[in-house]
Amino acid sequence: MYIVVCLDTMGGILFNNRRQSRDSVIVNDVVNMAGEKLYMSAYSKKLFKDVDGITVGEEFPFTYDEGAYCFAECEIPEEAVDKAEGFVIYHWNKLYPQDVSFDISLVKNNFKLESSEDLVGTSHDKITKEIWKK
Repeated sequence: MYIVVCLDTMGGILFNNRRQSRDSVIVNDVVNMAGEKLYMSAYSKKLFKDVDGITVGEEFPFTYDEGAYCFAECEIPEEAVDKAEGFVIYHWNKLYPQDVSFDISLVKNNFKLESSEDLVGTSHDKITKEIWKK
């Protein structure tokens, strides 16, 4: 399973129980990457409203299936980090207010940066996509 998260420059995920930002380029990229193996919460499904074949669950982790992608807009439990094959991280490259942050050290958990690319978003001029794998 790959855990997919969107972060601001300080690792923020949520503020006041709301996502910090959204971008259709990320939605399309996640769908193309995950194919039929995409899992997320009902809250996140609102971003992917026109996409079929998404498995919706209320608790994380949604699955530990190999090759699946879990789009996470919540705190990520340690058990999920231990079982993850990798992380896909989209960096907004902007600072937003936050009250939930991504505080996982990928390096300390034996993940290595495999690739990094910059995307041009619809709401952000630059979104950096990183893929980390064990």
